[in-house]
Amino acid sequence: MVALGTALASVNLGFRVVDGVKKLFDEGNTDNNIGAVYDKVKELKTKRAHLYPSLLFEMIESEDDEHKKSKDAVESDAVQAIKDLYREDVKKGVVNVLYDLPGTGKSMAGLSLLDDFYLLPKARTLQGLMVSTQASSGSYVEVFADLLEASNTKGWLSALLLAMNEPHDRLPSLLILDDFSLDTTGENIKFIENLYKLMNPPKRDKLNIIVVVMTQRKDAADALCHLNGGVRVVPIKGFYETKKDDVLHNMMKAFKLQTQERVLTHPTWKGSRWTTSLLIEVLKYHLKPADFVSLENTDFVQDGMTPFQVLQKATSMIESRMAGEPTSPRKSGQGKSFG
Repeated sequence: MVALGTALASVNLGFRVVDGVKKLFDEGNTDNNIGAVYDKVKELKTKRAHLYPSLLFEMIESEDDEHKKSKDAVESDAVQAIKDLYREDVKKGVVNVLYDLPGTGKSMAGLSLLDDFYLLPKARTLQGLMVSTQASSGSYVEVFADLLEASNTKGWLSALLLAMNEPHDRLPSLLILDDFSLDTTGENIKFIENLYKLMNPPKRDKLNIIVVVMTQRKDAADALCHLNGGVRVVPIKGFYETKKDDVLHNMMKAFKLQTQERVLTHPTWKGSRWTTSLLIEVLKYHLKPADFVSLENTDFVQDGMTPFQVLQKATSMIESRMAGEPTSPRKSGQGKSFG
């Protein structure tokens, strides 16, 4: 794992918006590896890669997942929230914070979008990259440096942003940072702070990038939203209370006791809504058709469950059936009691 001092030194370098890697060399960066970093990011972005340290940064692909390619992914609140970032009033250079409880489909939403199940406005296909610190003891700085083989490369973050910024004439690239947490050294917060500053260079156009930070930790979500006064780091719409129709809130705003900025920097978080019908769609999406049919019924799915809980229960039922064990009240002789 790369030393923090080396990695952070590269993060803190100033970023210049340039037309290509050649100019990056011309403007004083003589590190011969910077071009390789740029090319690596471009490749990963084009592939819409999702990478995890626990998998040695290999793309998550499996023959067992082939059945998903013919299906529409689940239109969850998280998927809709990210898609809404790409409407006509798209805001470049913004870090959007998505907080929700564990097992509620945050990672699934990011993977679904990057797997190209969703065509965004004007039928343009999304390009982007999703990286997680899950199962890693390192910060995002360390994870990215390892991922890009750039632990000793001066200015690797500049190359990363340059690659994500191109081409300029299409929808902004999507960078998803999954499983965000407040590490003990504070490096993750420092990384986000440097990231939004570099995406919004003074007197220059904002970079053609949108960042979504996903977390299941409220303290991390709150800390992110406190960073810059609700301007460039904001809670993602749909996952916090806007209180637009709240009479008391409007009165406080009128007397300047509470501003929209405070709503963004001190959000009242709300979670995603998973109805029974949506949860059944999760099962249809994730399970092979034969496995879904083998469930016989989906009576175990109820409002209030999370996608993780539903998939865990379904998997257990399928495994029990394959082992020849009873999985339903009818087969086990344990009928419902109405006493």
